Amino acid sequence: MGFLSYDEALERFKSQGRNSSHFVWFLTELRFYESFQGWVFGFIQIRGITFLALEPLIPGAPTEYTFQHEIDFDSAWNEFVQIINPRVVVFVSFYAPFLKLLKPLGFQTLKIGEEPWIDLKNCIPTGTAAKGVRSARNQALRAGVSIHEWPLELITHPTPEREEISKLVLEWKRSHLIDLGGFMNTVDPFMHPESRRYFVAKSRRGNLEAFVVATPIPGIQSYFLEDLIIKKGAPRGIAEFLLLEAMTTLGASGAKFASLGVISVKNLDKKYFDKIPHSVELLLTRTSRVLTWLYNFNGMDTFRKRFKPQKREFVFLGVKTYSKNKLPEPILWLKILFALLIAFKPKLQLSGFWLKQKAGTLLNTYPIAISVTLLSFGLFAGINHFGKLPDWALSHFSFTGKAPFSQWLLRSIVSDYIYFDPTHFWLSTGLLAFVIAWSERRHKRVFLIPFFTAVSIFDDYINYAVVIKPFSYLQPALFEKLISIKDVGGSLEIVTLVGLQFAGVRKNQDIFFTILVLTVILIFAFSSSQYHFFIINLNHFVFLCFGYIAGKIKLEVDQGKNRKASKGKTPLGHSLTPARGSA
Repeated sequence: MGFLSYDEALERFKSQGRNSSHFVWFLTELRFYESFQGWVFGFIQIRGITFLALEPLIPGAPTEYTFQHEIDFDSAWNEFVQIINPRVVVFVSFYAPFLKLLKPLGFQTLKIGEEPWIDLKNCIPTGTAAKGVRSARNQALRAGVSIHEWPLELITHPTPEREEISKLVLEWKRSHLIDLGGFMNTVDPFMHPESRRYFVAKSRRGNLEAFVVATPIPGIQSYFLEDLIIKKGAPRGIAEFLLLEAMTTLGASGAKFASLGVISVKNLDKKYFDKIPHSVELLLTRTSRVLTWLYNFNGMDTFRKRFKPQKREFVFLGVKTYSKNKLPEPILWLKILFALLIAFKPKLQLSGFWLKQKAGTLLNTYPIAISVTLLSFGLFAGINHFGKLPDWALSHFSFTGKAPFSQWLLRSIVSDYIYFDPTHFWLSTGLLAFVIAWSERRHKRVFLIPFFTAVSIFDDYINYAVVIKPFSYLQPALFEKLISIKDVGGSLEIVTLVGLQFAGVRKNQDIFFTILVLTVILIFAFSSSQYHFFIINLNHFVFLCFGYIAGKIKLEVDQGKNRKASKGKTPLGHSLTPARGSA
């Protein structure tokens, strides 16, 4: 039939858009073609490759396709091919039902992602599996976070509120080493604000901490929750709180579902490939592993799972060659991937700001782990000179029961951060840094810093009182051997933190902890050449249990606080402004 203007395609979207990303058509540089059957294709051509974004817009916005749709698509597609005359065509990011229309035409297809959807009538997750998201919400409530839906006039005019969002978007973009801001990845929260809804999270002091944009999916009366951007250093749980409040409000205004966004290259393996050569399978699966590592797609998926999505749409890519092609298929696919990369307009942003931001993020996220590692490294360099621990240092700083009591405090602290030799240093420091970082991901600093400091100071005191001193009454000869041992290293800190972390394991906690305890005991039983060495090493079992008990107590206290924080509160945020209308 002919090409459509931007405004004409936008009008069609307002009644026929049914893919969560159809709105992105109007944020990027696409061309639009409408067939005689009224099917609208959005496409872009790069380096001889024609990329079609999503499914075409179809009258009636069907979610399933009938035999008549197959006939109509065959005609519409033949018309598109005759007009555009493509050499290679690639449909990008379409849903599984559209496969029914593409496969008869000989398209090679593969699954490239999954998209979780929430039923807005049941958007507050329940059950044990959803404890994490409810706990996060309560954390944000305790921190004084409030959620608001901003009215349209705050977005369409140059207001301080709009400027706040602009600054947050700019900060978010500059935080990435590579910006992919083209094609289906374009971000513009202010484009067509009259059709979108804006939810923001504000701190107790009224500062903007995060926002999310609800973009309409008109054909299915739903919304896509996109552009979730969180300010660096925002209170924990703010993302979960913001999404829950937004979904509840959208549901109350008549919307049916909310998409949490596509998780790309999810489960990219050969069982989801159709007509893909083996060599290309290997290329794509290995490429997907690199992308998963670079962009933390598994972490994104884990976050979305916390909301217990009621359904998942599989997302596919389809390829068909129309001109005679002499390139081997692996080379052709490399050409397609390269052209797709160009479509996303990659931009390297290596700068002093990025380096400073990444260093600041690491320091802000793992301050204790980094501080302890630097302290240990400094002592290893200054005392050991990267070699064996000198005898004078062992005599002055190791903890031993024979040392004068007045020296115990200094020895208890310093001995945790010096090591016998390089092997002891690298192994122990690496493990200690790992478990501290692990603990920092789960516990607030207001708890972890005092807890870790207490363990660092009093571990040798507790060890002496619980493990060593009783032998002075029971077996004096053995006691003399025990107090003569000179101990250095942070192994007691390591096992204490491991015990603390295992207290938070949700599934099969008792089984895992029992296995861990048995492993610790048997390792030292089999590796101790003399009985008194086995006795002294039992302190690792003791401190593992101490850490576990501390973790269980903290867990009970936190759950009590969460119950108190959520008592009397409705699922809807008390600070939300009235909704502006239905989907």
